[in-house]
Amino acid sequence: QGLIRTEMQTHKIPSDRIVVGGFSQGAALSIYSALCFEQKLAAAISCSGYLLDFNIASDKNATWKEHNTLIAMYHAEKDAVVPTEYAKKGYQHLKARGCNIQWNEYDIKGNGGHSVIAQEMKDVFQVIRASV
Repeated sequence: QGLIRTEMQTHKIPSDRIVVGGFSQGAALSIYSALCFEQKLAAAISCSGYLLDFNIASDKNATWKEHNTLIAMYHAEKDAVVPTEYAKKGYQHLKARGCNIQWNEYDIKGNGGHSVIAQEMKDVFQVIRASV
């Protein structure tokens, strides 16, 4: 969150023009950051990531609801490192609480499914273009 604030102050970038994202643990951190940040971000992009803390979306931490930051979760149909079903539980948990969230799955063969493919990157770029 400190990095986001620094970018906002140093470069005069409004929070709703900032996209955070990552792969695997970095993706989990991007979701967490978007849910915890006190202002709306343009989007959080998660490739092969997961929800770090299921309590973060509780009603007592509901400030994220005001921001409506898009969270885009992209995952392999079968991921041997971050199991798809676990990642999908996080998606379903956030969706059930009214989060602005989308889920896409891809047929990824290499690296036990814990990788990205060209179509996934096209979808990432589409979210960035639409968000900023």
